[in-house]
Amino acid sequence: MLQESATWDIRTIHYTLPTKFKLYLIFLLVVCVATSIKLVRLWIAAPPFCLSRQAHNPAYVQQLEYAKTSLKQWMCSAPR
Repeated sequence: MLQESATWDIRTIHYTLPTKFKLYLIFLLVVCVATSIKLVRLWIAAPPFCLSRQAHNPAYVQQLEYAKTSLKQWMCSAPR
């Protein structure tokens, strides 16, 4: 009886990610970019520890409230 042994070469195995996983990764990337842009806008308006620069600016307070609400919506709507 003749037996053949097969050898596996890991370098020849090609694994592709599922489409759903790719879409999820793209979604996470977009969320991270959007959140970073929002935080950078706030950082530019009033650098950390220099909030006195914007203390009497009502537009800045509105911008902070909007950013807080927007980020809170992102966090609360995330799947658990």
